[in-house]
Amino acid sequence: MGLSRSSAKLAAKKEKSEKKRVRVGVNLRAVKTLKCHQRRVNLQLGCLTGSLPAEHVEDCAMELNDIRQLYDYNRWARRRILTIASTLTGEDFIRPMGNSFSSIRDTLAHILGAEWIWLERWQGRSPRALLDAATFPTVQSLESRWETVEHDQVQFLEALTAQRLGEELAYINQKGRRYSYLLWQQLVHVVNHSSYHRGQVTTLLRQLGVAALATDFLVYFDERPKSPR
Repeated sequence: MGLSRSSAKLAAKKEKSEKKRVRVGVNLRAVKTLKCHQRRVNLQLGCLTGSLPAEHVEDCAMELNDIRQLYDYNRWARRRILTIASTLTGEDFIRPMGNSFSSIRDTLAHILGAEWIWLERWQGRSPRALLDAATFPTVQSLESRWETVEHDQVQFLEALTAQRLGEELAYINQKGRRYSYLLWQQLVHVVNHSSYHRGQVTTLLRQLGVAALATDFLVYFDERPKSPR
């Protein structure tokens, strides 16, 4: 009977010790996770503000790659929307439909014009007007100019450094007012702007009875060639 009580006490003591060990382990993991998260937040802030020491600038490579991937997505989405637009008659392409930019042609030209003018600003120039939609009578003429802008975009992004992402870049807008934002903010703004107006184009296509192709960000990942594992 005494042995039984002794065994029970020993077992209870071991169980209590095990629970304490588990609690300590959980707490240590939580602290480690929190510290890891904090380091990542500090890294992201350093990358975006350009305040990282020179020896840590390479740690921003993922953020720079994310920007490049966003623009790869943007080009993919542009190709899909123009593929559908190319099936329209010339009349439907320029047909006024009451949108903020009137027609499918005008809306697409606005997207192109915005991508062009921001690229100009990033290179130290501040045009006072967007591209004239009337200079693109066909989808083909629009696509030709877009390919040139995208080629220049790719060259700019390839030459971009992680440090520059966090630098302020000033420009003069079309009304002559000076603005200044971090470069990464401007880069993301352009992709967001293009996505917004592609949504308008999709609506106009549906109003014409034309089925549009999905341009969701996750669809882009679904349709990319899969890398071998």
